Amino acid sequence: EGLAMSGSLGTGKQVLEDFVKAYRDPSYTCTASDEKSFQNEVWFQRRVELWGEGFSMFDIMRLGKPVVRFHGSDKGIWPDAFCFNIQANDGYLLMRFSQKETNNNSAIVNNTEGTLPSSMQNPNLTDGVTD
Repeated sequence: EGLAMSGSLGTGKQVLEDFVKAYRDPSYTCTASDEKSFQNEVWFQRRVELWGEGFSMFDIMRLGKPVVRFHGSDKGIWPDAFCFNIQANDGYLLMRFSQKETNNNSAIVNNTEGTLPSSMQNPNLTDGVTD
């Protein structure tokens, strides 16, 4: 991803193809035609490679992507309390400090933006990669 985003798209594609061919799919070909589509392809491949290891939220925040957990009315395996989609710019995604910290440190300005997500929120939200 770093190679492509710094102007070496062809080299970045070759590195990605070599990795995927060596470890997962010998017939893989990266079809990305620009930096943004390549960034999405790397994000997709990271989600495949690192599934279940807890890295997706870091990538979501770094890339400015929405949190998409379900599509339409198909909630998949998510329990109701966690079956929601969140816009990329929702303040709820930003870290909050504990009340004890804000009580003891008057210099801290807590993040109070966003609202607690609700079940089946934003059913039509997409991220352009997992759709």
